[in-house]
Amino acid sequence: MNKLSLEIITAQGVFMQDDEIDELVVRRRESRFEKGSEIAIFPQHAPMLVRIPDSPVRYHKNGQVFKVEVTGGFVEVRDDHITFIVPSAESSS
Repeated sequence: MNKLSLEIITAQGVFMQDDEIDELVVRRRESRFEKGSEIAIFPQHAPMLVRIPDSPVRYHKNGQVFKVEVTGGFVEVRDDHITFIVPSAESSS
């Protein structure tokens, strides 16, 4: 079964990298969607690029939930790799 890989890049450089992720949930800021709505990303998700607000990012790995606070920016999904480009980030779990 496929898994996701995650990379969060801030103005200071690579904040974190993680692999073997089962699911990731992020809020989106696109005007065509309801404000504050979330999107769940699973393995084999279609490619996408969306703006995100200041918000928590949750991801599930090996039955555990991890949280990272990000300060806006963008998230790209491509080939089971999720890349965040944000001004700053902070682990909250």
